Amino acid sequence: LSALFDITEAGDFEGANILHLPGGDSPDFARLDPLLDRLAAARAARPRPATDRKILLGWNGAAIAMLAEAAQVTGRADYWQAGARAARSLLATLRTAGGYRHAAIDGAPTATPAQLSDLAALGLGLVALHDFAPEGEARAPWLAEARAIAEIIRAGFGPADTGYRMTMQPEGFSPVIAIEDGNLPSGNAMALMLFARLSRRMEAPELEVEANRLAAALSGLAAEIPDQRAGLLTAIRELAEGEAGPVRYVSGGAVRVEMRAGGSEGGAARFTLDIKPGWHINAHLPLEDYFIPTDLEVAGTPLPADAWPAPRIKALGFNPAPLALYETRLTLTAPLPDTRPVSARLTLQACSDEICLEPQELRFVLR
Repeated sequence: LSALFDITEAGDFEGANILHLPGGDSPDFARLDPLLDRLAAARAARPRPATDRKILLGWNGAAIAMLAEAAQVTGRADYWQAGARAARSLLATLRTAGGYRHAAIDGAPTATPAQLSDLAALGLGLVALHDFAPEGEARAPWLAEARAIAEIIRAGFGPADTGYRMTMQPEGFSPVIAIEDGNLPSGNAMALMLFARLSRRMEAPELEVEANRLAAALSGLAAEIPDQRAGLLTAIRELAEGEAGPVRYVSGGAVRVEMRAGGSEGGAARFTLDIKPGWHINAHLPLEDYFIPTDLEVAGTPLPADAWPAPRIKALGFNPAPLALYETRLTLTAPLPDTRPVSARLTLQACSDEICLEPQELRFVLR
């Protein structure tokens, strides 16, 4: 037993031992299981530690985001479902007519209002549920609630020009502007990230303005002590350059891009572009020179011409001449070189029947 769990006379924590399996070969489970049964029986005879019965809004928000992203990475829809159940429970238990509560104990909400980090973390968790929802699951309600949380932050935590307060009501001699990371990134970092992500997923220019005001107010402070304020630096970079994950939203939510590389894709990368009804993107070979073509390069190599599907030829309101475009969904598959990681660049321009938006360039790292 001592050898199996690396138990020593000196111990490895305050003179005692924390049982663990040393790295190396896999243990002999036929030998290990009876020992674990003996340990469990010995443990059952001792007083049990107290149970922490509180539910914290912010920590659960971060866990929801993790579960949603894990579902996309692993293909385990049950992870997303677990995150969705947790979110529904938080909304049912801690949401009030005017906001949210900070915590619940034994299922009963406490009187303490939610802090900035609570709301921002929950908002990011709801955005993740929206982004990574399995096929057939509704996305819009999660984004709508995240937007409502952003408005609570804007209205209740002071002006963005000075950084948001930690609490709705000022406490002490001066307001606390939380910018130091702790168990979670700082409340201001998560709020900035929430505003930036929402502005890319819906028509919300006021949130983009608010995000830029917040970044301008806090960027210098973040650069002063970067190791303690890394969350702010990450959020500021995301605001300026876009997100870095496999799922991206552009053009105010008109286009969703999901990239998958390796795994079930083998030696290829697959890019799936879901285009919102009423919108389209220009074809790889537009019929008019002034339209920005949809283009994809992987490791500096353009996607071969025969890999592009045939576009739809259609006349729209702002241009009576026929246009070549993609609507609804576009799937592109590009071969991957043996050497990794490599970068990919996707260029697109989203248009409706009335306007064309600014072209977007997305960069991915494929491993």
